[in-house]
Amino acid sequence: GSSLVQLKLKNTGTATWTRLASQGQFVRLKYDETFANDFCAGPGAESHGWQDNCLSVYLDQDMVKPGETGSFTFLVTVPNDAKANTFTRHFKFRVGDGETYINNPAKEDGRISWSVEVY
Repeated sequence: GSSLVQLKLKNTGTATWTRLASQGQFVRLKYDETFANDFCAGPGAESHGWQDNCLSVYLDQDMVKPGETGSFTFLVTVPNDAKANTFTRHFKFRVGDGETYINNPAKEDGRISWSVEVY
């Protein structure tokens, strides 16, 4: 099955976040695993939030100013061959084109993680 997921993050910095590079300081939620993104919705995934071959999710808003909350909405699909298990997936919050990340201070590795339990 599939579920629509929305992650909300508050901009506690001094720069405005933007959806597109042409708008300024753009941000992405980047899939941070060494294996293929098996939670991506596959064909048509980009219409459900995924971009860049299922490696990142774009900001929902055109811009999020300091003090405001931005969101990332995307479809998570559990693989058809998944057996009853708990799957944990990790993301990083990327700034710009390079490998610059805003770390999650609550986690030692700086990643944003969540688990999906399959029955």
